[in-house]
Amino acid sequence: MSDFAQFPRPVKGCRAEYGSGKTRLIVDACQLSDDLYEVITMRPRGEEVELVRVATEAEARAVYAQMVDHYASVAEAVPMSPAMLRLVAALKSAAEAGRAALTGEDGGACNFDSPALSLPHMTEKQVSACAKAAGTTVFVWRLYSQRLWVFNVPVAGPQGNDRTRQAEAMTASLAAAGYDALTYSQMD
Repeated sequence: MSDFAQFPRPVKGCRAEYGSGKTRLIVDACQLSDDLYEVITMRPRGEEVELVRVATEAEARAVYAQMVDHYASVAEAVPMSPAMLRLVAALKSAAEAGRAALTGEDGGACNFDSPALSLPHMTEKQVSACAKAAGTTVFVWRLYSQRLWVFNVPVAGPQGNDRTRQAEAMTASLAAAGYDALTYSQMD
């Protein structure tokens, strides 16, 4: 069998795609010959972003892992608008208020109380990026025709009164920052 029929060969398990549309990135590795491997990050239409050639499969896998680590965060990054930066700062401030509200007394019903915000002009991707930048997590709660974004409390250990205190302190902090905030209450 000729070399033409044998190569190029994909390196098994070394292909990833990130982002969508024009910002989509593909990270791929393939074997071009017995002693030549190529690892590339490119756009969907073949526009090269980064290309590295190495001699062994182990080197190709190492370079692939580095590219995936680097480009995964680049492709998924959402540019921060001033409103998003303001939300990140408010979430960080609210987390501090939540930590300060802890007393150590954790009686009461086990619950999932958390602060929630109405953010009608932000997309899910934007709110998720803000939560990640603030060091928390978020999920959407649909209440009739309204979306409420429920953020996690900063200290996850408490399950009763201390969790409620954290959620209420965070809600008060977010309301003081000018947001339409409420405390999402759910008993376990």
